[in-house]
Amino acid sequence: MDSHYKSLLIVMLLTVVTLLVLRPVFAPLMLNESDYPRRRNLWLAITATAFLAPSFWVYAPIAIALIFYTAKRDSNPAALFPLLLIAVPPVEASIPLLFGVHHQRLLILILLMPMAWRLLRDPQVPGLLRLPTDKILLAYLALQVALYWPYMSLTPALRFTVLLIVNTWLPYFVMSRVFTTRAQVRDAMACFVLSVMVLVPLAIAETRLSSLLYSDFSAHWDIPGLFSYLRRGDSVRAQLASGQPIVLGYQFAVALALWFYLQVHIESRFWRVAGVFGLVVGLVLPFSRGPWVGALAAAAAFILAGPKAVGRAVKWGTMSLVAFGVALLTPIGDKIISYLPFIGDAEQGSVDYRTQIVEVSLALIQQNPFFGSPFAKAQLESLRTGEGIIDIVNVYIAFALAYGLVGVFLFVSFFAVVVFKLLRAAKTSNTSDDSRQMAASLFAALVGVLVMIAAVSNYLTVPYIYLMLIGFAVAFLRALETETVEVPTVPDPVRFSAAGRMGSRTPEAG
Repeated sequence: MDSHYKSLLIVMLLTVVTLLVLRPVFAPLMLNESDYPRRRNLWLAITATAFLAPSFWVYAPIAIALIFYTAKRDSNPAALFPLLLIAVPPVEASIPLLFGVHHQRLLILILLMPMAWRLLRDPQVPGLLRLPTDKILLAYLALQVALYWPYMSLTPALRFTVLLIVNTWLPYFVMSRVFTTRAQVRDAMACFVLSVMVLVPLAIAETRLSSLLYSDFSAHWDIPGLFSYLRRGDSVRAQLASGQPIVLGYQFAVALALWFYLQVHIESRFWRVAGVFGLVVGLVLPFSRGPWVGALAAAAAFILAGPKAVGRAVKWGTMSLVAFGVALLTPIGDKIISYLPFIGDAEQGSVDYRTQIVEVSLALIQQNPFFGSPFAKAQLESLRTGEGIIDIVNVYIAFALAYGLVGVFLFVSFFAVVVFKLLRAAKTSNTSDDSRQMAASLFAALVGVLVMIAAVSNYLTVPYIYLMLIGFAVAFLRALETETVEVPTVPDPVRFSAAGRMGSRTPEAG
C-alpha cells in the first residue's frame, strides 16, 4: 500500500478514537453540546478529503461544501476557523495571475470574508478603526504598502495589498467582532485546543514510527514539497500538518496556555491533569527549544497574573525544579540536557548559524534603522543554506530588516495594547472569577507568543494563530465591558488554574 494511504489509515484511526474519548471533556465547553458531533465529523471529513483528493482543486470544492453545510447548523460558526486552522498542511496551489491558495487561506476566504461583510453592515458592531488595535494594525499595514509599492508594478502591488488584507486584517477583524459573549470566546478557544489535542497521539506515532504522516501531501497534490525529515539527536522531530517542527511546538504551547483556563470548567481532576500531560508530551515531541521556552513563559505569566502571585510562583517553581531534578537522575537525563535551550549541545551547528544570522542582520538594521530596506534580504545571500533558504527564525529581526524599527514598534504595540488590558482584567476585582481566569489565560498565551516569535519565522500558521488570539482577546475585553459583579469572590489561591467551578452554561455567565 502507498505510504500516503497508510498514513491516512493511521491518522483516521487515531483521530476517531481521540475524538470519541474527548467528547465528554470538550462538548460541555462548547456553546452548544450538540455542536460537538458535527464539528467532529467535519474535522474527520476534511482530513479524509485532503488525503484522498488527487489535487488541491479537487479538495477545495468538497471542503467548501462541507464547511458551508456545518456552518449553517452550528451555533457559533466562527469557531470552525480555530477548529480547522491546523487540520490540513499549508500546501499552496497557485491561481494564475492572482495569488496562491492553501487550506488556511481558503478558510479565510470562504468562512471569514462573508462574516466580515455582515459585520461591517451591522450597526451594533464597532466599525473600522473604532478600536485602538484597529488603528495600530492599519498603521502597520499602511507602512508596508508605503515601503514596498514604489518598487512594484501595479499588478504585484495590488496583489501584495490584497494579501495583506486577506492574511492579516480579515482574521483579526472577524475574530475581534464576531464573538459577543465570553461563552462564544470560550467555545472558540475550546475548538482550537481540541484540534491540537487531536494531534497528541499523531505526534507520538510520528516519533515512534520515525515517519512523517503528512509528508506525501505535496507529491500527492503535485505541488513543490513542504516537508522534510528533521532530526534532533537520534529522534525524528514530529511535524504533522504544521510543515515544520517548531510550528507544531508553537501550536502546542498556545493550546497549553488556553487549557489553563478551559480546565477550570472540567469537573474531573483526571482530565484536567491528563490534558496538561498530553499537551506537554505534544510540546516535547517536535524537539523545538523555542516553544519550550515560550510555554514556560506562558505558564509563568498565567501564575503571575493570578492572585497571590509570588507565593504561587515559589510553590510551582519549587515543584518544577524538583520534577526536573528527578528527570535528570533517570537514564534519559543526559539526553534531556542535550536538548535544553542555551545549554544543550544538540545541533550546535544550527545554533551557530542562527547566531551568525543575528549578527549580520543587526549590522544591516543599523544601516536603515527606522524603515528598513526592501532589499535587505538580498544582502544575506552569503548565509543561504544548502536547502536554498535564508533562515531568519526571528520575527522581530525579520521585521526590522524589512520595515525598520518603526514597523517593529507598531507590531509590538499591536500586542502590547491587548496584553496590558488583559493583565489589568486579570487583576481587577469588579469582574467574576471566571473572567479573571480567562483574561489570565489569554494574557499567558500572548506572552508565550511574544517569546516564541523570537525563535520562529512569520510563516505557515504562525501569524494566523497570533491574529486569532488577539481577536479572541479583543472580543473578550469587549464582552467584559458589559459584565458587572456586585460581590466578587476570591478564587482558591492554590487551585486558581484548576479548581474554579464557575461555569454556568448561559452566555451571560460566559
